[in-house]
Amino acid sequence: MQTDDRLDALNELQAKLEEYGMLDDVTRMEFADTDQMAFLYQDRVSVLLGTRNDLDYKLDRARYVLTNADGKGCAPTDTGRLDFSHVSAGSTRKIYFAQGQPTLPSGYVVPEKTVPEEPDTSAAELNRFIYSINSSGRCRGCRCGSACGRYGGSCGRNTADRARPHDRK
Repeated sequence: MQTDDRLDALNELQAKLEEYGMLDDVTRMEFADTDQMAFLYQDRVSVLLGTRNDLDYKLDRARYVLTNADGKGCAPTDTGRLDFSHVSAGSTRKIYFAQGQPTLPSGYVVPEKTVPEEPDTSAAELNRFIYSINSSGRCRGCRCGSACGRYGGSCGRNTADRARPHDRK
C-alpha cells in the first residue's frame, strides 16, 4: 500500500467528515488499508466504510443514522457497528447496524470508561493531613511552616497571648 494512497484517503475522509459536520464527534479514524476505511463515532459506534467508492453516499447515510435526524436512527446511548462495506452481487448497497461493542478493522477496543475514585474524606484522613507535623515540630496544617498551631495546635506551641504569623499585618 502506498503512503500517498493512505494520505489521500485520510485527507479525503477528514474533508468529507468536516463537510457533513461529523468530524468533531469522530474519536478515531482508520485508513491504513484504504479498502477498509473506518472511524469511531463518539467512542460508541464504529462506522465501517470499506473503500472510498461512494464516500459521499456512505457519509450522508451515516450522518442520517448517527444523528437520529428523524427518530429512525441511533439513540444517543446506542453502541455498535454501522457497516457500509458490503455491496451485493447486483451492485446494491447494503447497510447494517449491529448493536454491541464497536469494532474496527485494526481490532481497536474502546477503553472502559472509569469513574474517578472519590477522595478519602474520612475524619482520620483529614486530621492526619491538617495536623501533620514534620520532624522539626512545625505545624504544616496551614502550610505557614511556623509553630503557630492554627488548626488546633498539633504542634502544641500556639498560646493565646502569642501572635500567630496569620494575625500579623
